[in-house]
Amino acid sequence: MRRLMAALCLAVAPATAWAETINVPVQRPAAAGDVYLLASLSVDRFSGADGRLMATTLERELAGLRDADGSALFELFDGSMGQGSVTGHADASVDERRYTEKRRLCPGTFDPKAKCEDADKAETEVSCRARSIALAANVRIVRSDDGRLLMSRDLPQQSDSRWCNGERTPTAADTIIADLVRRAVNEVAKDLTPFSGVLPIRIREDRKGLDKQSAAQFKAAVVATRGDGREGCALFEALAATIPTHRPLIFNLALCAEARGDYVGAVDGYLRVGDRDAQAAADRARATEIAIKQAEARQQP
Repeated sequence: MRRLMAALCLAVAPATAWAETINVPVQRPAAAGDVYLLASLSVDRFSGADGRLMATTLERELAGLRDADGSALFELFDGSMGQGSVTGHADASVDERRYTEKRRLCPGTFDPKAKCEDADKAETEVSCRARSIALAANVRIVRSDDGRLLMSRDLPQQSDSRWCNGERTPTAADTIIADLVRRAVNEVAKDLTPFSGVLPIRIREDRKGLDKQSAAQFKAAVVATRGDGREGCALFEALAATIPTHRPLIFNLALCAEARGDYVGAVDGYLRVGDRDAQAAADRARATEIAIKQAEARQQP
């Protein structure tokens, strides 16, 4: 899954202003695929001092999740009536200690931003505090009908802060804990949610090694990709018999295949090119194919 994510990250990197692109429908499957296949969930018991906060925050987040087509991802039920039961734990600890620092400050103030002549500043011992707030959290999702564990994830979060006399007091601990819980919940949401979009992917334009006529035809195909790309793809395909080993052409043909939904052909072409960017493109095409199959499986009764 990390490779699929990396491929998508490379895909969304902006192309330079003069580069031609082809719009490619791109999807990323939900990382927690078995949970994604469920139609409904129940948020049940969360243990720990912050378990209730975690449960309510997660329930609110799950209610707002949307599938790639914009429909609600899960129907939520009370009392373990969903197809999946969500449980877990959340407990935050606050560790705060005092220490001192020596600073050169203006007379009569601990404010480090106070203005005075440098010669008037004196080394002053300042009282400070260091605070570390750690959230120990986890989420488990089991299928209700057979108790099979579909997802289990630890979600540790931490926030560290330091401040001294004369400086602004940091955010209250309760507020920080609520933010850490939200961060943990967001990680769960990302695992459950597929991605769908259309990305402009840069074609390859290098004509090095081509004879004059082939170079001119290749350039014409590159220019023709402006718009929806289909005309350019047709011209690239016409060149396949003439310059079959030209790597930029092979890459562009793979990109055209990906754009029209031929993921097997796209992956084959990208792997023939073989460089790092082409490998990432192959991973992207595989991810889209997996996501499509995952969505089809979700629609089955």
